Amino acid sequence: MIILFVIKNEEFIFYKLINLIIKCLKLIQMLDLGSVVAFPISAFIAMIIVNRLYIKFARERNLLAPDVQKRGNPMVPKWGGLTLPVSFPFFLACGYFLEFIYPGAFTYALALILSALVGYVVGVLDDLHVKKWDYLKIVTIALAALPIILLHVYNPRPYIPFVGRTRLTIIYPLLLFVAYMVVPNGMNMLDLVNGVMLFSQIMVVATVTIWSFVLGKYIAFYLSLIYLGVLISFYVYNKYPARFFVSNVGSYATGTITLTLIIYAGLEYIAILALLPMILNSFSLLSTMKALLTREEIKEKLGGLNYSKDGVMYPKERTDAPINITRMILLHGPLEEKYVIRIINALFVFSTVLANIVAILVYL
Repeated sequence: MIILFVIKNEEFIFYKLINLIIKCLKLIQMLDLGSVVAFPISAFIAMIIVNRLYIKFARERNLLAPDVQKRGNPMVPKWGGLTLPVSFPFFLACGYFLEFIYPGAFTYALALILSALVGYVVGVLDDLHVKKWDYLKIVTIALAALPIILLHVYNPRPYIPFVGRTRLTIIYPLLLFVAYMVVPNGMNMLDLVNGVMLFSQIMVVATVTIWSFVLGKYIAFYLSLIYLGVLISFYVYNKYPARFFVSNVGSYATGTITLTLIIYAGLEYIAILALLPMILNSFSLLSTMKALLTREEIKEKLGGLNYSKDGVMYPKERTDAPINITRMILLHGPLEEKYVIRIINALFVFSTVLANIVAILVYL
């Protein structure tokens, strides 16, 4: 229906796009382009170097895991997300710099780091397979909302479709706990094949970066721009064929930061649209599980959801196996991993385009 609306209102959409371009050109004149470029590029280069060094370190220390979707199950360095804290000083430095222009910027950067550390610790404990942790992590990750709430770096007036701007002074902080339970866990569930989880976040954060700039949320804009550089640096080594896995520590920590930036920009509704494939994956998996099972229990009791043979992915033939987005694709026929990746990435591109079309209609 939205596609039909766009086709029928082509002139209207074109007019909106022209307004967007003019507004962006005016806003660019107000920015310090040196700082806009310096922080994200510096963060990107630093993380590229650190991640490259980590790959060598992990191979020397035998911190490896089999890439089960590949022919021969090659061993790949794991726990690549451990390097993420190297990027934190760039956020803090940016916050300190912006403090002179936008008071409170350092507090936003600090809250983002503290929240990310919660996700980081949750991911580390998950990777270490701490006994009974699999059930506690679902709730524990909600503690990532505390720095956001205690430092009051949120706006309790989200936009709701057909309602408009709302005032949820009491309910919004409670919803933050729920959000931090959903998004980082959703990202962790999405980390199924090489690069997909990071690609989805790049799409979302790029959208947040664009619209935080258009809407004048400059603190969110600068922090998102830095994070975009960080995500791309991880994606370079995690895309197909993966040179390292970010593992649980990476998916939880990056998922936490992505959600925090969505909150800073006040783009909750737009982000939901961009994350529709992730939501579909999580909902289908949870709704088709007869009990709350961990990844290890799914492998132990059901033999996993899919399997690979000679580099080709097949769905498990068990009818009681839960369904996730990868299994949905494979039920139509076996595929090589690279084609599964292309399909999932295409879904995220579509949902992101949809989110941006809606943002144009809503905010311009």
